[in-house]
Amino acid sequence: ISPSETVLELKNKVSELLGIDVPQQKLLLTGKALA
Repeated sequence: ISPSETVLELKNKVSELLGIDVPQQKLLLTGKALA
């Protein structure tokens, strides 16, 4: 699994949980903060 695919999956999961579409840029920043 490539990092981009993982990010995309995470983005979809977060979007489902929050009921909103999470901006890719914000998700990338959050991912870097958690890493």
